[in-house]
Amino acid sequence: MNEFINNRYVQLASLVVGIGILFYLLVWILFRALGVELPWFVPFIMSFGSSTYLVWRYLAYKIG
Repeated sequence: MNEFINNRYVQLASLVVGIGILFYLLVWILFRALGVELPWFVPFIMSFGSSTYLVWRYLAYKIG
């Protein structure tokens, strides 16, 4: 089990998922507060796209 968690790709995927969930909640709360009605997949694509870019651009080289 320890080898699975120490795998680089598992760590990168968990970072993308974790940051994506946080971004999704923030975007969803912001859109609800502003009264903007959008389909669920618009904030989903925005949040997970930005979290993927963030991990790829700034955090992927730190995990090795």
